[in-house]
Amino acid sequence: MAAPAGGGGSAVSVLAPNGRRHTVKVTPSTVLLQVLEDTCRRQDFNPCEYDLKFQRSVLDLSLQWRFANLPNNAKLEMVPASRSREGPENMVRIALQLDDGSRLQDSFCSGQTLWELLSHFPQIRECLQHPGGATPVCVYTRDEVTGEAALRGTTLQSLGLTGGSATISPGGPSKPKKSKSGQDPQQEQEQERERDPQQEQERERPVDREPVDREPVVCHPDLEERLQAWPAELPDEFFELTVDDVRRRLAQLKSERKRLEEAPLVTKAFREAQIKEKLERYPKVALRVLFPDRYVLQGFFRPSETVGDLRDFVRSHLGNPELSFYLFITPPKTVLDDHTQTLFQANLFPAALVHLGAEEPAGVYLEPGLLEHAISPSAADVLVARYMSRAAGSPSPLPAPDPAPKSEPAAEEGALVPPEPIPGTAQPVKRSLGKVPKWLKLPASKR
Repeated sequence: MAAPAGGGGSAVSVLAPNGRRHTVKVTPSTVLLQVLEDTCRRQDFNPCEYDLKFQRSVLDLSLQWRFANLPNNAKLEMVPASRSREGPENMVRIALQLDDGSRLQDSFCSGQTLWELLSHFPQIRECLQHPGGATPVCVYTRDEVTGEAALRGTTLQSLGLTGGSATISPGGPSKPKKSKSGQDPQQEQEQERERDPQQEQERERPVDREPVDREPVVCHPDLEERLQAWPAELPDEFFELTVDDVRRRLAQLKSERKRLEEAPLVTKAFREAQIKEKLERYPKVALRVLFPDRYVLQGFFRPSETVGDLRDFVRSHLGNPELSFYLFITPPKTVLDDHTQTLFQANLFPAALVHLGAEEPAGVYLEPGLLEHAISPSAADVLVARYMSRAAGSPSPLPAPDPAPKSEPAAEEGALVPPEPIPGTAQPVKRSLGKVPKWLKLPASKR
């Protein structure tokens, strides 16, 4: 099926016959027929009566997104289909490519499942009835459907096969792979645990799951002392857009686009290392919850704590604990309705301002004991800086390198000692100027 809205990856916009647009999140393996079915289900249309059109071309609905040659955020249009795709006439010619090179061919209805397709042939039906502890697999293009439940729930139409012919590889009952030592991975893991159980416990132990001291405080902007008089009202000419403003903004957009286009591709391991480095650098999260009456509740959390922990913290300091409320961030307005999501996953890291919305407005939201000790925002900033610096200094620093032994000769006076390379940073490549090619002319140096 198409990816759910709100996830990462590519997206496509489909214009329905009623004039409404529907955005569908897609993955590289999403079939265009699934995009059409998702749009028709939302707009109450029959997907068998429509095709998808991009610019002037009617798309092949059996193609996956990776093979459709469509740009991200492509604008598609639903048009009446040249022929209906429902009824018994939608037959697909399927060829099963076996491991020995032979093929089993027959015609099937597009509504039949892969399990029915495999069970149709006696050679494969016998293997399915006596699997011997193995798992049946079907591979179509780059999609792999594994297990009896998945094969029973996957139809040819869900793979985009509504006509013509296709080749499917029944990967056959697949057995678990063995490691280089010839043992099953499960046996190898059990032996690893027996050899070093303490190391296994350290690996499985959750990182920084214990809560921290919340240190709740309440601040209000009206308690801030005005250090200087407010400036005079600015004239209307100050807000008018000039040609220089447009040029500067255009230069900023060009620079930002160039930076994004020339950004290097990074591997998954490198991204995970960056996330780990951020979590080690900021072991605490400072969050502020802004109430409708402009009071701000401040507290500290760990990045691995969830949105549900934040809601419990807010509810514990409400004057009415039975108040129905929701939390959201802006811009754009995003309601934090997934209570199992961590603060790091919700982009509330290392500090964020969260808004509180209530279904029924109240005169006072926080408990009176906190309101009596409300402070100014600048005083709350001092507490955050003091607490975060203390939290950042809690991990033990890296050990300092041992001084050079006295027995080693000291470097000659005036000699340049190359600095130690910093891990994680690219080091410049040193080249000797004596090996410059003859065709390269350097204006700064005379040879």
